[in-house]
Amino acid sequence: MSFDYDNDGDLDLLISNFDSSLILYENKAIDAYFNAQLQGNWIKINLKGTVSNMDALGSIVQIYLDNDTHQSRLYHGSSYQNQSLQSVHFGIENTVSIDSIAVTWPNTGRQVYEELGVNSFITIIENDGVVENDNNTSLKIEGCTNINSCNYNPDATVDDGSCQFLAAGSLEGENNIQPLFPYTYSYLSNDSSNYVWNIVNGTIISGQGTSTVSVIWDVAIEGSLSVSAYNDECSTEVEMLNITIDTSEIDWISNNMSIARLWNEILLEAIRNDFARPTVHARNLFHISAAMYDAWTIIKGQGSTYLIGQNVNDFNVDYQYFDNNMSEEENMVTAISYTAYRLITHRFSESPNSEYIISLASFYMNLLELDIENYEVLDNSENPIHLGNYIAENYIQ
Repeated sequence: MSFDYDNDGDLDLLISNFDSSLILYENKAIDAYFNAQLQGNWIKINLKGTVSNMDALGSIVQIYLDNDTHQSRLYHGSSYQNQSLQSVHFGIENTVSIDSIAVTWPNTGRQVYEELGVNSFITIIENDGVVENDNNTSLKIEGCTNINSCNYNPDATVDDGSCQFLAAGSLEGENNIQPLFPYTYSYLSNDSSNYVWNIVNGTIISGQGTSTVSVIWDVAIEGSLSVSAYNDECSTEVEMLNITIDTSEIDWISNNMSIARLWNEILLEAIRNDFARPTVHARNLFHISAAMYDAWTIIKGQGSTYLIGQNVNDFNVDYQYFDNNMSEEENMVTAISYTAYRLITHRFSESPNSEYIISLASFYMNLLELDIENYEVLDNSENPIHLGNYIAENYIQ
């Protein structure tokens, strides 16, 4: 939504977000508070219909300047999922006078108005004339604008850097961590009774509201943890700790963490970064779990596969056996990884965060020293890469 929120003559921008708060971008180009020398002139026009509709929607406003240039605007309301004020705003650079303004009304046609000044807010009334309005320019009041500070000034419109907060120590805890393991973090303020923790790419498993929390970090590349401490009057400043999720010390082969658990966590991270599509993600969870199970069953030689080597709803997948000289663990890590990687990157290729999801999955493939450019499937009875690709190809089909 674009509008002159402080009535200083320039257009400001208000943006609403699906999962966050409103953001106001204040235009300071011609605000005398911020600039000793103004950078342009303007005029703001409101229309009022008498014969045409009262809001004058559908009118065309044309402004003719003293430098032989002109601008046009269609006077209209809102568009899909946004709203702007009906007043039309013209930025006219350094023009010092306006020759005329012409309004083409929906019912009565073109009417011309002359002798109009710059830097003003006017209402043009159909078949009547021009009324100059009080622009009601807002006053800039300095003070602390942070509502959680100890000296918040509700009348302040400009933060002057005077905000005061409760005293506190630093946020203590590891910032170079391994995923899926618990870590403890603490933050102490003697003047506070409540603590609010926020986490990105992790889960607070205990301690929310207290000075110490336990956290399990997700399978991701990085994360963050922040905290503020409160009493009945105000709070500390927000303290943040940036986290690097380090996987270099994890021994995947020795079952320090199962490879299936790793790819399930990557799948969950992909779902968290996609649209809310319950039925689609129920299918993704089932297919990727079943595909990894098929890889485990084939290599282990135990149990019965779900799709590979079976006929499911008239979809037949031929498969006989798997055998090579590699260890069972190496076969398992490789086949399950290619199976899950191919399915995840295919199923989330159109996700709004596809770049992040594919980058995350590729990061862990590189960590496992697996070539993401190998798409071969022919030698699926001996090569675990080919087997993983073959399983994923059939689940995709």
